[in-house]
Order: sequence, then structure tokens, then C-alpha cells
Amino acid sequence: QQQGGAAKAPRSPSPERKAKASACSLALRLLAGTAEAELIGGLAEKMFFESMPIDNVQDLRCEALDDARSRGAFMRVLAEEGGDLSRIRMAWHLAGSSAAATAIATDGIRCDDGHCSCGRYGRGGYVATSAAKAHAYSDSDGNGGERHLFLVLILPEEELIKGERGTRPKSTAADLPSHPTEYCFVNPARLHCVCRLDYSWVPTGRRPKVATAGGHCRAWRSQLQRQPSPVRSPRRAPTGERHE
Repeated sequence: QQQGGAAKAPRSPSPERKAKASACSLALRLLAGTAEAELIGGLAEKMFFESMPIDNVQDLRCEALDDARSRGAFMRVLAEEGGDLSRIRMAWHLAGSSAAATAIATDGIRCDDGHCSCGRYGRGGYVATSAAKAHAYSDSDGNGGERHLFLVLILPEEELIKGERGTRPKSTAADLPSHPTEYCFVNPARLHCVCRLDYSWVPTGRRPKVATAGGHCRAWRSQLQRQPSPVRSPRRAPTGERHE
């Protein structure tokens, strides 16, 4: 209490702390398999439009994913490293094509050495901290078309390393380890996709194009023609071995 005055009101939690608390609560439900598909889809849509302009997005479809193998592998890594849910983050991954999105929904994000040969921060599986950052890696040169994003639970190591082009990181790398906006993962068990979002992008010309690695990564992206994906019910992955 201040001398000669009223007691200070308690400080409200910072937006960053609120976001971490929300992510922890959601992660607990997702990893326990108790989150309803409607809840997951609604949260994914809300997070998507936190960084994406609503006027440029049409026909957004959200599909909750339930891959028990991926969830189990993620939880084992979490348990081995102390079980601290506050380390879990939410991130986004852009699939290069409809076929690639189907493969990711079934088998997860590929992190093997040969899958990405030109990543800016090393050879591995990439995610971004915002939907807009991930979306900007599209190979469309600013044109419209179908896009496929994944909302991903990620578990980076406590100590990140600075990623370098043309190298294979020994552990999770980032663009800026102190305040990352992009991660390069080498262990797929640290990634767990929880929702797939398909949508049509309609450019308006009102926003400048964000310069990203999309152009120079075009060589390793599939050139399959993108076709609109139908609305799908929540998916459960089949049992069996995960393809690393």
C-alpha cells in the first residue's frame, strides 16, 4: 500500500502471458484428446484472422485433425523433457499443394534432410508463428488461388540455435532465437498438427507483397495444380508406422 494513498490495483496479465496461458490450457485438452472438433475449428479460425485480412479470404474450411500417433510421439518428447506445458507454442505450416496437404494430414510434417534443400534457416520442417507469415511462402507470385495451412502445436528446445542456409541443424533452429518468427525442426515428434485450413486467396492490390523465401523454394514445392478441397468431417489418422 502506498503511503497516504489507496492501494495499487493488481496489474492485469500482459497479452503475451494471456496467450501463453491460453495455449497451455488448449494444449492440455488437445493432447488429452478431449477438445471437440467445433472448438478446434473455431479457435483455428480466430487465430487465422488475427494476422490474415478477412477481405482477401474466401471459402475458409477448417478440419480438426486427430492423429493419435503424432499426439503420442509429441507427448513422449514433452514428458522426457519435464512435462512443462508452458513450453508448447502454436504455429503455422503452409503446404505446397493439395496433395502435400493430404500427406501432411495423414503423416505429419516432414523434417527429413532431403525434404527441404533450400530453406533459409537450414534443411528441415518449417513453421511460422503467424498465419500471415506462413501464407506468404506461397509460390503464386501474388496471384490468387487455393491455399492449405495447418495449425500446429510445437515443442522447440529450450535453447534454440541460429539457422543457416544449406546446413542441417543439430536441433531446432530459428530465424532469431531470442524472438523467433520461423522455426526449422529436425525432429517431427516436436510437431503435432491439430487443424487443417483450406481457403481461396483473393488478392486486392491494397497490400504490398511480403518478400519471403517462397520464390527460391519453388523448386522443391510440388507443381501439381491446386484444386479446391471439399468440406470434410474431422479426420482420424489410420494406425501404423509414421513415415519420417
